[in-house]
Amino acid sequence: MTNPATPCDSEALWAMAVGTLESDEEAAQESHLAGCPHCQVLFGEIRADVEALGYQREAAASAEAQAAAILARTREVRARGRLLRWGVVCALFLGALAFGLAAAHRLTEKALNRQELWRVEHAIQRLQNARGAYPTDEDALAAALRELADPELRLDERGLPLDRWDRPFRYRFPGRRNPGLFDLWSVGPDGIDQDGGPDDQTNGPR
Repeated sequence: MTNPATPCDSEALWAMAVGTLESDEEAAQESHLAGCPHCQVLFGEIRADVEALGYQREAAASAEAQAAAILARTREVRARGRLLRWGVVCALFLGALAFGLAAAHRLTEKALNRQELWRVEHAIQRLQNARGAYPTDEDALAAALRELADPELRLDERGLPLDRWDRPFRYRFPGRRNPGLFDLWSVGPDGIDQDGGPDDQTNGPR
C-alpha cells in the first residue's frame, strides 16, 4: 500500500538515484518505496538509466555541487547524442567502430526517452491526485493534459504527449500490465506499436 504522506514523485526518485536528496527527504522516499510496488518498479528503471548515462554519486559533495554536476552531465549526454548522429555517417567508413557508436547512440536515445516517459507519468499522477481518478482513455487524457498546460510536456494536435521520436505515447486505463493503475508506453524508434513489446518503452512490466 502506498504511503499517503509521501505521494508518488518520479522527480524525487530520480534525485534519490543520483544522490541529491536531503537525508530526511531520502528517508521519506525510502519509506514510500517500501509500500509502493509501482514506484519500486519505476525506481529500478531509474537506477538502470542513471548507470547507463554515467551519473555517479559523490557523497562528499554538497547538494548544490551535485546538482551542478548532474546538469553538466545532462548537457554532455545531449551533446554526445548530436555527435553520435554524425558518427552514424562516419560509421560507413569506420567498420567495427560503427557498431559501438550506434549502440551508444541507441542507449542515449532510449535513456532520454525514458525521461520523457517519466514526465508524462508524473503529470498523469498529478491529474489523479487532483481529480481522484485517472483519465479513462486517450481522448480524456488529451483533454486533461491540455487543461493542465504543463510547459514540460510536448503535445500533438490532439493533446497527447509526444515521445523522443515525436510520436504520441499510448495510454490505457485500467492498466493490463499495471492492474489498478494505468499503462503508458512509447512505440519506440521504429514507430510500430507492440503493446509494450520488445522495442516499446513502458511504465511497468512488459
